[in-house]
Amino acid sequence: MQGEFDPYQALGVKRDAEWEEIREAYIKLTKTYHNDRYASVELPGEVRTYLKDMSARVNTAYALLEAPRIQQKRVSTRVDPVNTSRPRA
Repeated sequence: MQGEFDPYQALGVKRDAEWEEIREAYIKLTKTYHNDRYASVELPGEVRTYLKDMSARVNTAYALLEAPRIQQKRVSTRVDPVNTSRPRA
């Protein structure tokens, strides 16, 4: 793979795509390239390798785009601890 990895291109969506559009593209591609879909079919080794690589590419792209959302959720749902005992003197 030459150049930088573009997760938007890997998922086939525009850079300004809404999250739901990104998620739908991910699900569609995951279903297309998932190895269980072709488990019962005899395929040449290079085709199986291609499917495996494309599946990994799609998963990586989604993970890269999802990471900031997960981090934002963690920060926004962080709760201060509740201290129920008296402080020690």
